[in-house]
Amino acid sequence: MRMRNYFVLMALAAALTLSGQARADQFLADLRGFDYEDPNSTAGFGNVGDGYNSLGDVVQVNPTLLTADFVNNQYTYQFKDLTAIASESAPPFLFLFYTPGRFRIFEDAIGGGTNRDYGINPPNATAPSTFTDGTLILGGVVTNFILTLDLTNNNGSFNGDITFDEGTQQGSIPAASLNGWTFAGLTSGSGTGTPEGYAHQVDGQVRVEGPTPATRTSWGKVKDLFRR
Repeated sequence: MRMRNYFVLMALAAALTLSGQARADQFLADLRGFDYEDPNSTAGFGNVGDGYNSLGDVVQVNPTLLTADFVNNQYTYQFKDLTAIASESAPPFLFLFYTPGRFRIFEDAIGGGTNRDYGINPPNATAPSTFTDGTLILGGVVTNFILTLDLTNNNGSFNGDITFDEGTQQGSIPAASLNGWTFAGLTSGSGTGTPEGYAHQVDGQVRVEGPTPATRTSWGKVKDLFRR
């Protein structure tokens, strides 16, 4: 039930924030990595004023939109410059709202001496630097970012909108299609495989969601879903 509610939240959050422009569902990139807070001036995760960051691998792209050679190159992403400006609680769920930030995809040759390395307790000597030292192929502004956490197990979900405005492959995406993308997925609490100092494992996608019949709603009604 809770996992279903995560996806309900993402769908409703998108309905509340998207401009209403309808396009067919289209996949762009599949991402897997870890997140952390920097700056992190308050103990614990998810406090207003703390910054949200995520680093990881791009494991798949839409070949009709992006050119990628996964045999000879590694593809990494960086998610940065978001600051928590508000939070709301619907126990056991915590909703965090963030300022605009940036999302970027980089291409770097495998075996070039700079293969990505998470290290520990980021930011550190290898992260984010080894995730961002390649060629910036696509990047954009992230807005309307919401992170939802289940405080009973530290699992969660996230959703935001992206407008692409930089990168060597920006021109591969038609100008009329540079906005309207969503960055969404799930996070899971730190555990096996999560490097020390990182908060959650992250699994997400960048895509344009297909049009779905929807009824106008309010943020209060969205929160009510998590009280049931």
